[in-house]
Amino acid sequence: FMQRGYDQVVHDVAIQNLPVRFMLDRAGVVGNDGPTHHGCYDLAYLGCIPNLTIMSPSDEIELRNMVATCTAFDDGPTVLRYPRGTGYGSDKLQNLFGYELENGEIPTKGEVLPIGKGRIIRKPGGINGEANGNTRGKEKKDRVAVLSFGT
Repeated sequence: FMQRGYDQVVHDVAIQNLPVRFMLDRAGVVGNDGPTHHGCYDLAYLGCIPNLTIMSPSDEIELRNMVATCTAFDDGPTVLRYPRGTGYGSDKLQNLFGYELENGEIPTKGEVLPIGKGRIIRKPGGINGEANGNTRGKEKKDRVAVLSFGT
């Protein structure tokens, strides 16, 4: 329901560049909660507000890291938008996204991330560049970039 407080975000926080943290639950389409709870418009109306840093994690590790980043960021307002539901779990994070988890466990504490930097999930040939016999995207003419924000 952030759209109802839009003027306050602009006038009382962003223009003054105050270090306020907004946590937006139910980012994206949220299924059974219905259309009044969808968070699919927030990027459109928040993206044009000056001084606002918007973060959208793709998994539970990024969520922890982005909470730590919001906590440490005092140079202006931040928005952390996260989806409804549960995370992937350590097995999928390691197998699908190439995380190298210590003892196969998700870290309990997040790390501060650099603002404005993304993450490469798959490099040419597979996860983290490990081809495993896969030559997909090895030649420049075969490469494709897929950009994603959040889940």
